[in-house]
Amino acid sequence: MRNLGESEPLPGASLSLSANRGSNSAHLAGHPLRGQLKVTHVPRGGERTATAVWFYPSVTPDFTREAEAWAPGPKPDGARSPPGRASEHRDANTAAFQTRLGRKMALTSHSWLFLSAAFLSVGAEISITPEPAQPAEGDNVTLTVHGLLGELLAYSWYAGPTLSLNYLVASYIVSTGDETPGPAHTGREAVRPDGSLDIHGVLPGHSGTYILQTLNRQLQTEVGYGHLQVYEILAQPVVMANDTALVERRDTLRLTCSSPSPAEVRWFFNGEALPIAIRLGQSADGRVLTRHGVRREEAGAYQCEVWNPVSVSRSKPINLTVYSAAVAMTIVPVPTKPMEGQDVTLTVQGYPKDLLVYAWYRGPASEPNRLLSQLPSGNWIAGPAHTGREVGFANCSLLVQKLNLTDAGRYMLKTVTLQGKTETLEVELQVAPLK
Repeated sequence: MRNLGESEPLPGASLSLSANRGSNSAHLAGHPLRGQLKVTHVPRGGERTATAVWFYPSVTPDFTREAEAWAPGPKPDGARSPPGRASEHRDANTAAFQTRLGRKMALTSHSWLFLSAAFLSVGAEISITPEPAQPAEGDNVTLTVHGLLGELLAYSWYAGPTLSLNYLVASYIVSTGDETPGPAHTGREAVRPDGSLDIHGVLPGHSGTYILQTLNRQLQTEVGYGHLQVYEILAQPVVMANDTALVERRDTLRLTCSSPSPAEVRWFFNGEALPIAIRLGQSADGRVLTRHGVRREEAGAYQCEVWNPVSVSRSKPINLTVYSAAVAMTIVPVPTKPMEGQDVTLTVQGYPKDLLVYAWYRGPASEPNRLLSQLPSGNWIAGPAHTGREVGFANCSLLVQKLNLTDAGRYMLKTVTLQGKTETLEVELQVAPLK
């Protein structure tokens, strides 16, 4: 026997125990335990094993714990080997293993503390599959374990990429059914006697890697890995547009599918899958649709849809209007040479189809000279210069009734489009006197 010293233990400190082949010496790094250590070499299928026996200061000295480490050596047929990564780095003349103190589980029926240990896994039989395979948030999920072998003493579940105390969900003693929650326990997990893990009412935050670590009666550990993906029940997305009234071949259409969920996105046009010619303008994540020089045939109802394997949600439609490109606007008096007492219409050709408002002026385009204005509602209102003989039309034309000689002169038309584009055009009206 060899005395390890009287220093106080440090919970959670790392232990490193090594046994040199052909030697009875051993080395212990760190100070988590005090007690006695013995090293024996026991043939096990042609392999050498190092057996460490120690006790925690607060427990009865006749309670011991054994930890076996695999050493290189001839392997009999059917014997299990350590993971490839571990075996590749083992020296041919040295058998080494490391243990880490984990969570201490108090057993009510005993006066001792069980110190969980993390050893190198010696098998790859354990597999973990979620049931159901594609759970939605709120479902009850079981991480079912396959491939458990031999008589097992305990299970430890971790929700994280490594065997770390921070990721420990719960530890379970098979013989007593005692379960001890760990730092990563959310209040929804429960370990089954067969080693499987139940999660009640899963949330998206439960997604990730899960690790099961088992301990058997030979104090060997094995680990199995599984992955859980919890899918959201998706809320309805919203389509936002830079503008809903555009001019063909001039304006750019930009639609954005707004959704708080990182789900896949599909676009629909008039209730059908988006035509490929438009689909080419999608962003890499599919959430932004851009179309430069929009075409008349692309006017219609647009929707986006977010989806995952368990949920689908489509937005309300947003309607897009595309106007034909405006030709050069002109004003033509009809008749071209009206006489005093006649009516004349200042006919506008090529007015903007995305018109918002317009105004007619007799003389310069200033408020005192305004004859009338056309509102977005389609109605027109008289201005300060209105004589009661002027009438406005939806196509921007102006009718002047019962001309007199003072009506002759310059007339100005001002238009404003839905995009805020302003254009001013003028015409000279001549009124011939009666003969």
